[in-house]
Amino acid sequence: FGVSLTLPVAEDDSPPLAQIPDGVSRILVADAQDTSRLILARQVEALGLAAVAVPSLAALAQVRLTAAGHDVDLLTLADHGFDAFMSASERRAYHDQGRNLLTPGTQRSADLLRAADALVVCCAVRGGAMSPMAKSWFERVFVPGVSFTFTRSGRVTGALTNIRRVGLIVDS
Repeated sequence: FGVSLTLPVAEDDSPPLAQIPDGVSRILVADAQDTSRLILARQVEALGLAAVAVPSLAALAQVRLTAAGHDVDLLTLADHGFDAFMSASERRAYHDQGRNLLTPGTQRSADLLRAADALVVCCAVRGGAMSPMAKSWFERVFVPGVSFTFTRSGRVTGALTNIRRVGLIVDS
């Protein structure tokens, strides 16, 4: 006998993306979804059962935004070390503007953010909280000199003035 398992929803059941206004051409899609559904699919296949892993919400967003004529950078956070907590050295360097992006993953993320017109974050929400991977990314990339700066008097000033739209796609 055979068993088939499809994870989690079919592409045509996904909700449409909101209309992106004219003038927004480069979009950073940050994929902060965990890879548990892919791991589950591999485990099911290891049992000799058929499993179909559906693309992530971020991959679907990339396809639809590209089809709408936008340049899309897909950043899969798990591939860039954001599946861990902020290290002690990262915490110590947090306020050291210009030297607070300690890993290649944080530097690449900051470069992509600075080049983007819009940001779409795809993450799971469990118990009313964003995924630890998304939290790790925000803590380690939205640092002084990237997302904000301090004036001489100590006031915070926004630095990501290039980002005109922000979107959030959640999997709950």
